Amino acid sequence: MRFIGPTGWRRWFEVLVLTFVVSTIKFLVPVVLVDGVGNVFGSVKQTLWWSEQAEGVKAIFHQEMTVSDMAILGTVQFFIACWTYGAGVPSGLFLPSLYLGAAWGKLLGMGFYYAGMLNHISDADKYAFVGSAAALSGLGRITISLSVIVMECTINNQFGVPLFLATMLAKWVGQLFNEGIYDLHLELKHVPLLEPMGGKELLDLRAMDIMAREVKTLPACAPVKQLVGLLQDESHNHHGFPVIDMPSGVFLGLIRRSELLHILERGKKFAFYANRQGTFGAREDLVHPMVYKLSPDEILNQISEEDLDKQVNLIPYMNRAAYTVPHKASVLRCFAIFRSIGLRHLPVLDEQSRIRGMITRKDLLLEHLHEKKWLGRMRGLHGNGCWKASLDVL
Repeated sequence: MRFIGPTGWRRWFEVLVLTFVVSTIKFLVPVVLVDGVGNVFGSVKQTLWWSEQAEGVKAIFHQEMTVSDMAILGTVQFFIACWTYGAGVPSGLFLPSLYLGAAWGKLLGMGFYYAGMLNHISDADKYAFVGSAAALSGLGRITISLSVIVMECTINNQFGVPLFLATMLAKWVGQLFNEGIYDLHLELKHVPLLEPMGGKELLDLRAMDIMAREVKTLPACAPVKQLVGLLQDESHNHHGFPVIDMPSGVFLGLIRRSELLHILERGKKFAFYANRQGTFGAREDLVHPMVYKLSPDEILNQISEEDLDKQVNLIPYMNRAAYTVPHKASVLRCFAIFRSIGLRHLPVLDEQSRIRGMITRKDLLLEHLHEKKWLGRMRGLHGNGCWKASLDVL
């Protein structure tokens, strides 16, 4: 989990070491248990350690095992799964989880049998079946759908209630400690995926506390040179830009980066450009599909020096009915707007409808909220001259 994402040679080296160690462990463990390589062939240990995991799961479900086999397999598989998941090679989640859960489930069933709670040793196979679903549910927080899938695979509805109970209990126990494996991956990858409901951290925050204040705006009639410079600026690689009226600064609408690239690509051909005192072309010609055969850099580089001095009227192409919020709006309301509508940008306006900032999904993530909340408190304390109180906060 440490090196998720492209990290060059370090990622490649980790996969190399990981493959070597796991292969060595899986080869040596059965050899040590049966005292020789020749004794492994034809035994159940060959299926458990040297075959594919799908074959190992079938063997656990249908063949007799010893307590030591299941204990060693479950322990080794647990540490291997913890190490391999999240590495630079796709090792999967479903089969390793089913494999691990089946081993632990059968070990539990065998323990019940030797304790006199089961009549037949074969009943431990049922615990292996339910345990495999419980392990996957605990890792991925998958409950009802997983139970239905597993039940359909067996074509046996008698396991419905045990599967539902096991998957729900596994999910609840896992929630006591942390989020599911998929949520942890999204957090590590910094994917701005919002939770279904806003937390209590949103109650005492306003839009002005979390918004990005350095917003790049565009005038209604923007020079082509300004558009090119804005799109080429790697330090402001934004995907949406507010359009304002000059010189009042009143917010008029929102235009996306892809739309600006489309305008620049087709501007000369369809007369979107105009001289400073000239007229602008019709907007009907912009309805062509926005499919780029050229990269953004190639689109910007093909603009001539003559066209750089011209202007583009952005009003026909911008979103005039963009959702906005006042700067004193509750962050909980902003969160609800993003979740219900699926916005990408939310402009923040003041009482005079002038742009004050911009809110994106990343601004509503929990770690960003904690940072913004602390900075907002510090800003208010220093603004009031409460230096002693600020030291207490620190």
